[in-house]
Amino acid sequence: MSNKSKKQILEEEYNALKALEKQILQLDEKILEGKTTKEALNYLAWNEMKYRALFENSNDAIFLINHKTAEILDVNQRACETTLYSKEELINMTVLDLHASQEQKEVSQLFDSNDSLVRLRGYNHKRKDGKLIPIEINSSIISIGENLYNLSFIKDISEELIANRKQKELAEINEQIIQTTLDGFLLLDIEGNLIEVNTSYVEIIGYSRDELLQMNIVQLDVYHSQQQVLELHERIVESRGLRFETKHRHKTGNVVDLDVRTSVFEIEGNIYVNAFVRDISDYKKYESELIAAKEKAEESDRLKSAFLATMSHELRTPLNGIIGFSQILAESIEDIDLKEYSEIISKSGMNLLAIIEQMFETSIIEAGQVRLDKEEIILPELMETIYHYAEEELKDKKKDQIACVLDMDPVLESVQLESDITKLKQVFMKVIGNAVKFTESGKVVIGAFVNKENQLVFYVKDTGVGIPKEKEAFVFDRFRQLDNSHTREYGGIGLGTNLCKKIIELLNGKIWFESEEGVGTTFFFTIPGWKEILGKESAVEEEPDFKQLKILVAEDDAMNYQLIEAILQKYNPILIRAINGLEAVEMVEQCHDLDMILMDIRMPQMNGIDAAELIKEKYPNLPIIALTAYSLAETKEKIMKVNFDGYLAKPVEGNKLARLIQESINQGST
Repeated sequence: MSNKSKKQILEEEYNALKALEKQILQLDEKILEGKTTKEALNYLAWNEMKYRALFENSNDAIFLINHKTAEILDVNQRACETTLYSKEELINMTVLDLHASQEQKEVSQLFDSNDSLVRLRGYNHKRKDGKLIPIEINSSIISIGENLYNLSFIKDISEELIANRKQKELAEINEQIIQTTLDGFLLLDIEGNLIEVNTSYVEIIGYSRDELLQMNIVQLDVYHSQQQVLELHERIVESRGLRFETKHRHKTGNVVDLDVRTSVFEIEGNIYVNAFVRDISDYKKYESELIAAKEKAEESDRLKSAFLATMSHELRTPLNGIIGFSQILAESIEDIDLKEYSEIISKSGMNLLAIIEQMFETSIIEAGQVRLDKEEIILPELMETIYHYAEEELKDKKKDQIACVLDMDPVLESVQLESDITKLKQVFMKVIGNAVKFTESGKVVIGAFVNKENQLVFYVKDTGVGIPKEKEAFVFDRFRQLDNSHTREYGGIGLGTNLCKKIIELLNGKIWFESEEGVGTTFFFTIPGWKEILGKESAVEEEPDFKQLKILVAEDDAMNYQLIEAILQKYNPILIRAINGLEAVEMVEQCHDLDMILMDIRMPQMNGIDAAELIKEKYPNLPIIALTAYSLAETKEKIMKVNFDGYLAKPVEGNKLARLIQESINQGST
């Protein structure tokens, strides 16, 4: 596309026609002199064709007018299109006929003038349909022989005027927007001098418009140094605009926080920067308050975590003694009544521990302090364990009349999944506990299958009392129970199903139920991350055997040490005791024949984690098992980072402790 302006094109056409006029006159002289040749005639024909091409293909309407009479002698096609007259009609008209009566006098004066070139605006052509169209006239006088003619180029400037009017309106609208917007506006040159500002910026910064237009941006920006402001301005120009935050100085001396959005444009080689600024001082103040509140909340969470850990330890420590010694009593005494009393004490302690666990677990999840400990789980082994747990639960609740059924799809025999087995068992136990609690006859079914969406679905189904329709909506709510009356038949604190839901969601699964009052309830939950594996032989559980094993027990609480001593008595190990972490480190240095350490975590002078770190640095192959009354996942994570060989939460169960010791011995011997 040509870059020539309309003016340049017009001048070229005019010059071409003038040259053609000169050639025609020269040729006329040859003809008059009787010197016409074949060559001259051909040359005349070529020039006439060239003239006609320029004449007909012009983008403007062209009129050839008798300068003396204003009669139209010739027009091009564009003239016909513009005026809606035919060529025959136009050449029978004068140029004054195309103008309104009020313009005819002024237009007629053009023909009284001998100016070689006239350019005029502000006139209209009257079309054949009566409509007036604004025009621009570029007229020149040419002479052929003794006759004078006007060669007029007429341009329809309707669209141009509309565009100019729209541009003016748009400029006025933009000016109104800039002046009325709540954001401040600054126009700067490439040096950073302020060229224009709007009312909002004047209000934001306190200076008058006249004062600001005498200033440079360097004088206003107090967030950056003078050199940084200049460098920032250069970056804005190079990148054609930036967004950033800064601070400007108010006329009163106060500092105003600003959010700045800039753009760059160029007019006739001059570069300018537009800047829209928003006062964010209140937002910054609010942000500071939020940060302070966040830090306070985080500190509160840390204190809450510390409190939960301390309470967990303080509650588990006495329960460790109550449950542990009652179990030992139940195993060692023969008196039936005393044996039953011991079992009641143990079960009551376990029930209390379960309530405490639920409360702590719920608090920990809500505080966002749960960390998942994922591992590979063999599905058939998990289901077998859960099935035996359900059997024991029915037996403990003296509900042997209820059948316990394991219903697992055979295709799942070679499946494993990656999840937190402790959390998964926790959900099963709570759901099974509810199934047993609310069922008096029939059966409890534990099952697993793969649904149409290829999801692994676990379920626990009972033939119990079912859930009334009006109470289904709050089954997963905290502290809500089917019966909240003082005469309610079933126990519990209303946290079980709520905790199950939170745990399943942590495991990226989904939990729901189906129930019919008087028929029973089925709880379903999905767990992602399952896959098929090749058949795997189940490991045969070995009977613990660690006679004459030399074990250092680091435990500050005498009752807890006495319990460990009683639990391990039948396995005949050699036990020595340290009452704090520092003493444990010293005893390891003195006794080079130690086979294992049972390390309490919370001890005076030096805690178990620090002691284990020191011991592992020098004796990395010496097995250390952590025994702690802390139950938080965060504590477990810290313990495993120290490279403990095992972890057992209090209250300590004898079988679990013996099995953990045996596993550590086996690992050490491989």
